[in-house]
Amino acid sequence: MMTPNITLLLPVYNDGPRIIPVINTLFQTVERPLKIIAIYDQPTDPTKLVLEKLQGRYSELQVVQNDWDRGGLNAIKTGLRHVDTEYVGIWVSYHIDPFGALNAMLEKMDEGYDLVSANRFAAKVKQGRGGFIKRMASLMGNLCLKAMVKLPINDISTSVKLFRKQKLDEIQIETEGVFGWAVLVEWTVKMACKGYRIGEVPFGPENLNMLYSTSNFNLVPQLKSYWRWLRYAWENRSVIRANYSESN
Repeated sequence: MMTPNITLLLPVYNDGPRIIPVINTLFQTVERPLKIIAIYDQPTDPTKLVLEKLQGRYSELQVVQNDWDRGGLNAIKTGLRHVDTEYVGIWVSYHIDPFGALNAMLEKMDEGYDLVSANRFAAKVKQGRGGFIKRMASLMGNLCLKAMVKLPINDISTSVKLFRKQKLDEIQIETEGVFGWAVLVEWTVKMACKGYRIGEVPFGPENLNMLYSTSNFNLVPQLKSYWRWLRYAWENRSVIRANYSESN
C-alpha cells in the first residue's frame, strides 16, 4: 500500500453513528491513499466507539483524544501534532462529499498551490443545516471581503480547506478560545499576507450535503474571533492586493 500524502483532521463531538457515512465516503471517493485523524473530546463521547469499530475496516483511520479536553480549536491543534504528510486538510463531521470534490482540490495542490479552499457559493448546493439568515450573512461577508481586500478566493470562511503542511508550520496560531473554525480564516489571511499560492475549487450541485449534520456551530459567540482576522485582512489589504495583483 502506498504511503498517504494527505491527512484530514476531523474533530468530532457526540456524532455517534452519524459519523459513519462521512468516513466511508471519504475513504471510498478520494483517489489516492488518505489518512484521517479523528479527534474526540472525552472518552464518554459515543463517537469514539463507532470510530474504533471503523478502524477495523480502515487502517489509515487514527483516533486520538483532544489534548486540551474540549473545543474545535484544541482538537485541530491536537490533530496537527500527529500529521506527517505533505498535505493536511480540515474536515467537518457533518460534511459528505459524494462526488469527490477533494480529488480536484488535491490536483491543484499537486500543481504547486499552498492552500486550496472549497467554494460553497459557486453553484446551487443542498444544505441540510444553516438557516437562510446565516447563509446570507456568510455569503455577503465573503463577497465584501473579496471586493475590499482582493483575496484570491471567494469563500474564506468554509471549513473545507487543504494546506501544504510545510507552509502551515510557519504560521503561529493566535486564535483563542475553544471555537475552532476562526483559525481557518486566520491561516488563510496570514498565508495571503505572505503571498503563498492560494486557489479554490467550486462545489458542484448537491456536493455539500449536511443532511446528517450534528453541527453545533453558533455564529454569534464566534464573531469576535472572526472579526479579528477580517480586520487583520483589511489592515493588510495593500500587501494582499500587491501579492495577487496579477491574478486580479
